[in-house]
Amino acid sequence: MTKIDRRLAEEDYCGDLDFPVDMIKDCPACGRPGAEVFFSLRGVPVHGAAVCETPEQAQALPRGDQLLAVCGGCGFVFNSAFLPNLLDYGGLHAESQSFSPTFRAYAEELASEWVERWSLANTTVIEIGCGGRGDFLRVLTDAGVGRAHGVDPGLCVDMLGDSPRVTGERALFAPSELSRAASAIICRHTLEHVPQPFDFLATTMASVDLQQCRALLFEVPDFDRVLEEGAFWDLHYEHCSNFTAVSLLSLFHSARLDVVNLRRVYRDQYLVIEADPNHRRTHRSELLAIDSVQQLIFCCRAFSQKASGRLLHWRRWLDEQKHRSREVVVWGGGSKGSLFLNALKDSTVKRVVDVNPGLQGRYLAGTGTPILSPAALRSAPPRTVLLMNPIYEDEVRQTLDGLGLGKVDLLTI
Repeated sequence: MTKIDRRLAEEDYCGDLDFPVDMIKDCPACGRPGAEVFFSLRGVPVHGAAVCETPEQAQALPRGDQLLAVCGGCGFVFNSAFLPNLLDYGGLHAESQSFSPTFRAYAEELASEWVERWSLANTTVIEIGCGGRGDFLRVLTDAGVGRAHGVDPGLCVDMLGDSPRVTGERALFAPSELSRAASAIICRHTLEHVPQPFDFLATTMASVDLQQCRALLFEVPDFDRVLEEGAFWDLHYEHCSNFTAVSLLSLFHSARLDVVNLRRVYRDQYLVIEADPNHRRTHRSELLAIDSVQQLIFCCRAFSQKASGRLLHWRRWLDEQKHRSREVVVWGGGSKGSLFLNALKDSTVKRVVDVNPGLQGRYLAGTGTPILSPAALRSAPPRTVLLMNPIYEDEVRQTLDGLGLGKVDLLTI
């Protein structure tokens, strides 16, 4: 066993399931008892995209444990050690991906599809969990929606602009006159933050007027991909609920929703589900061929070994680069980069890059590593840029070449 192997074994990054039995809960999606615990990851920052003004503030962020369990009934994967009181969604965060041209193009395409498919032009829609900037609200109105109203506990209302067609409130979602008048309820990358997803979906259904509401349009990270890749860097503490195709479909069916569309998007990183609360089925049905719950459980059991292997690989690789005096800069100062470096307990990476101005000049959650703009690399080019999301590879390569950094190696995780 090498020194690196011994260190990983001693620090026990994952696989240690010695947690109190009373932390293993009944399934929050279907209520079935006896979920199977299959993976643990300790001491991760609870907010990966927190805006930290000093290294000390970044290092002092609250930390929590991941104790992943899978339900044998519906296939729902959840963090049975999740403590919601550790989170502060009203704090300052910079989670927006809209500074990426690749992501903006995807969001625009999605909005246009939804407006056309569900006849949302000139109507009012509600977005639950619109984020701090409300980026998708503007995309929706550009696509033809008459009014897009966002609800989010971290929303900065001043950032919505002066258009009466884009409005919002800094709050948790609750039924209102506006929600009952909405033609669609949109919820993107929020359901995974909800510890009781069935109750949340039931509340959402109770908030709408079925004569007015045409669609429920949800998007979540695809946990099937995380399991397949052993992607430990995607186990964000905020994501207490993790959905595969089988568990997402099961949740919507349990809420008696007519699922019209379930598909993978954004290079299979996300799941989009569209449901008709009126059971009219006026649209073409497009459903994924999905694995059974038993197949999913098998994948969960295999995940621990995959994730441990990925941890060991990247720890070895980073140590080797340090030994050869080859600087590595991580590209991605949000949740992925934070979880990657914190899970590895890495101290070799001294700089992180992100295109989000809200993160630049700040420090990475947990490690306190400085986050720079891409242009800051010009004065001191690294040997290698390690990109946290391969979907941005072409975009980042073009940025590096445009900065005169064509000799910098670009490696994707």
